[in-house]
Amino acid sequence: MATIKDIAKKAGVSISTVSNALNNVPIVKAETRDRILKIADELNYYPNINARLMKSRTTHNLGLFLPAINSDYFLRLMQAMYPICHQNDYSLLVYISTRHESKAVLSEILSANVDGAAVLNENLTEDDYLELERSSVPFVFLDRAEVTSQQRISSILINNEKGTISGLEYLVHAGHNSIGFLLGNDNYDGNTRYAAYLAGMKKLKIPVDQRFVLNGYFEENAAYNAVRSAVQQYGSTPEAFLCANDKMAIGCIRALKDMCYSVPEQVSVVGFDDIENFPPDIPPLTTVRIPIDQMGQLISKELLRLLNQPDSYGRVMMIDPVLKIRKSTRLRFEGQL
Repeated sequence: MATIKDIAKKAGVSISTVSNALNNVPIVKAETRDRILKIADELNYYPNINARLMKSRTTHNLGLFLPAINSDYFLRLMQAMYPICHQNDYSLLVYISTRHESKAVLSEILSANVDGAAVLNENLTEDDYLELERSSVPFVFLDRAEVTSQQRISSILINNEKGTISGLEYLVHAGHNSIGFLLGNDNYDGNTRYAAYLAGMKKLKIPVDQRFVLNGYFEENAAYNAVRSAVQQYGSTPEAFLCANDKMAIGCIRALKDMCYSVPEQVSVVGFDDIENFPPDIPPLTTVRIPIDQMGQLISKELLRLLNQPDSYGRVMMIDPVLKIRKSTRLRFEGQL
């Protein structure tokens, strides 16, 4: 028996486009709909009535789509979302996607048995967002700046500029005149934190030493190798490192210690995120804290708003991080700050 997937493949369109055409949704162009209906007839396609009935009912499931689950950040996000979902008679279903192709990720999301979903995935394209909007299911995206005021899609962003600038200003006021930076990946967090570092250094009139602008790819081992290599090559370090996440800060501190530099006595290190459960060989980390509990609660509340107000539009919301000063940084001279 032919399926919607078979029709989509032969027509050269997405599964959601075929579904919209078969259900006479007016967003599909007339010529595309006619071509799809013709192919459906040729393939002797018959709709699954039971499946259609099931789809029309609410599932009382909310989805959370993540790229991984082996992270303190993601676990805390789940824990923050769950109570509000439970209080409103919704189950929280967690989906882990290891796929990198946007269409494969999109297919996983569209086929999920949920009434609404939160999505953290950097592989989806602008065309994918349009497909999701047409599905009529509400979505909340995390850290995707290009998602703006689409009818059923909201976005929650971390104010990375504010967080990065707060870390830089603290280091400068503590007497540090050379500040290296550990970059993350080519995504919203990585790009906005690096852009804020460059803008902040310019504003504070601190020259950027490109020798110590290093790529750690948001990973501890990559950061360790990058810092160790740079210190070996140049025979020195900046007075401080600002790292685009805490994992890289851990790698940075371990590399400095292995090269016989003490933290914070010789080099100060600032992270970003405020993960829990730091290793015992790492001093309590000064870091820019993301309020993950607040974020998780906001995600659940926004999904429920979109579900309970079908005519409401999506929106973009910004969460401000807060600098937490601990023992991986120090004042270079008495009287600073």
